[in-house]
Amino acid sequence: MAALYVREIRQFQPHGPYLLGGYCLGGTIALEMAQQLRKQNESVGLLALFDTMNWSRVRTLSLWGKARHRGWRLIFHAQNFMLLKFKEKITFLREKLRTLHDRTRLWRGIWLGRLMQGQPLTKSPTSILAEVWGINDRAALNYAPKPYPGVITDFRPMRQYAEYAGPEVKWDCVAAQEIVTLPVYPAGMLLEPFVRDLAAALKKCIDKTHSVCGFHNSETA
Repeated sequence: MAALYVREIRQFQPHGPYLLGGYCLGGTIALEMAQQLRKQNESVGLLALFDTMNWSRVRTLSLWGKARHRGWRLIFHAQNFMLLKFKEKITFLREKLRTLHDRTRLWRGIWLGRLMQGQPLTKSPTSILAEVWGINDRAALNYAPKPYPGVITDFRPMRQYAEYAGPEVKWDCVAAQEIVTLPVYPAGMLLEPFVRDLAAALKKCIDKTHSVCGFHNSETA
C-alpha cells in the first residue's frame, strides 16, 4: 500500500518536501511511505500520525483484557459526550450513529464469513470489505517499523487505553517525536466537533513546516 501511494503521489508531485499523515493504520502506512521516500532521496517535511500505535508492540489481550478494553471504549465515548455543549452533543450523536451503521455492516460481513467458511459463496461487497479489514489488521500487526531519521509528529488524545499508553507501543525507539495532545478522548478526534481541534493543531504544524522548508501550499502533497 505504501509503495502504491508513493507512486501515485510522485506522479502528481515528482519531488518533495512532502507532507504525510494518517489515522490508525493510515498512520502506519504514512510512516512506511516516509521511509520509502527517504530511500529515494526525497525529503519529508511533515509526518503526522493521528492516534497511531506501533502495532507490532501491542500485546495480545486476554478475554478479560478485551472486556476491559470494551468497557473503557464506552467510558471514553461517554466522556467525549460530556465535554460538549447541547448542540454539539446532537452533532456528535449523529456522527456516532453514522459510524455505528457502517461498522454494523462490517461486523455482519465478518460473522457471515466465519459462518460460511469453507463453503462456496458469492461474496457480497460487505463480506469483501470485512476480508480487507482483516488483511489490514494482520498487515499492521506484522509491520515492524525501522528507525526513522526524521521527526514524527504524534497527535494523541488526552487519555489512552492502558494497553496503548506505554512508551513501548509508541515511537520512542523509532524516531524523534513532537507530541501534540488534543482535548479529546480516544475514538473522537476525527468526529465533529472535535475534528476542529485536530484541524487547528495540524494547520499550525503545516504552517511551521512551510516556514522551515520555504514552500507554498500548492507545492505539497
